[in-house]
Amino acid sequence: MARQPLPPPELEGYNFLRPLGTGGFADVFLYERAFPRQQVAIKVLDLTDDQVGGGERFISEANAMASVSDHPFIVSIFHAAISAGGHPYLVMEYYPGESFADRLRSERFSVAEVLRLGVQVASAIETAHKFGILHRDIKPANILTSAYGRPGLTDFGIATNREDTEAAEGLSIPWSPPEILAGEDAADERADVYSLAATLFTLLEGHSPFERPGERNRSIDLIDRIERQPVPPLTRVDAPASLSRLLSHGMAKDPAARPASAAELGRALQAVEAELRLDITPLELSMPEAQRTESTPVDIEAGSTRLKNPSIVAGQSSFATSSETLLRTPAREKARPEPSVPIGSVPFEVSSPERSTPNPAPAAGTSSEPASAQYLGAPRAPRMNVPGEVIASVDRAAWWRDRRSRAVRTVAITAAVVAMAVVLAIVLLLGGSKSPHKGATPRVSVVPPSVSHMACHVGCPVIT
Repeated sequence: MARQPLPPPELEGYNFLRPLGTGGFADVFLYERAFPRQQVAIKVLDLTDDQVGGGERFISEANAMASVSDHPFIVSIFHAAISAGGHPYLVMEYYPGESFADRLRSERFSVAEVLRLGVQVASAIETAHKFGILHRDIKPANILTSAYGRPGLTDFGIATNREDTEAAEGLSIPWSPPEILAGEDAADERADVYSLAATLFTLLEGHSPFERPGERNRSIDLIDRIERQPVPPLTRVDAPASLSRLLSHGMAKDPAARPASAAELGRALQAVEAELRLDITPLELSMPEAQRTESTPVDIEAGSTRLKNPSIVAGQSSFATSSETLLRTPAREKARPEPSVPIGSVPFEVSSPERSTPNPAPAAGTSSEPASAQYLGAPRAPRMNVPGEVIASVDRAAWWRDRRSRAVRTVAITAAVVAMAVVLAIVLLLGGSKSPHKGATPRVSVVPPSVSHMACHVGCPVIT
């Protein structure tokens, strides 16, 4: 039985405008804040204070979410409280654009768009994980679009009645990993990695990974396929095989076989961008974390960047709603932000066939193969070890050096020619001012070639 939507609560300092949508456990309304005047989205949970574990727990978890809401790809939370009717509510940044689920109904996303979105959302997820927060409900409907076309991850699901067996709907089965569907309590950040990979697959194919067009796709059917069947490959001809392999790794049945962190998945997506000669999307991390990530090579076997006992926050249903391009275009280079890809972390040869034998252990003093190359199935090969932007700057520097060298040579040759002309003019002037016989008119005669005039080919004029 469908839940009846809640009426918009009367909130001091906010004027109700219109409803935005409804979900499994909440309703979202558009309000206008009186001062400072601003449109905001207010999410009202259809749960009582007791169901969310008490007001203190709700406020604590809301504070945790607010601590990461300054991330450029996470919807900001401005305020959280309990309404007069006893329902918790959140005052959030308003994103007027459609969710990616709504956009998918009328748009076909390019591979470049999906890769860029994947890196951006991966950076948002990694930021939440560093604060001990799991999303657990990543899907196209929970990625909104701002007025400037930027994605915003929302609906971290601060309150979920975990004891309610009907809450499986809130898990968004098509994008949930097997361990979440099995009810395992040990699920960690790699569950979000699975959901992000499944979301990217959906945007590329137009349907969730285990949905079969033309077949029965009930919840029980999807759960059975997710738990038992292999991840299907991408069918798009414009999607490289490396991307299909990467998403399969991201949706592996065994969490240990997936990328160990959202940042690791993001760097592997950057490697695919480099393979396709696309601009590399920056991985937006906080400064200390970005510096640590850039200085530490990723080792999949070591399971780096893995969290210890993160605070699990269950999900909610959403409301309705280059590598541098080798054409060195200065205008694009100036407008592009600095990349966060660490030197040596993104291989530029990632489209080779599957390797048949594992790579040998790295020699002492050498770094191991990047995890991105392992996920993409690329063999160990000579690497450029620099991101595209560095390559572009090196090429520009070489171009300027060559131009300066040519300019110096031109100036030197010109100076030599001028000097020779000056010397010749002086010689002619000095020679013309002397006369061998004072007052006599010199006679000019032409003598035939002789031994003494071997340098003359047709006869030399001689002054007598």
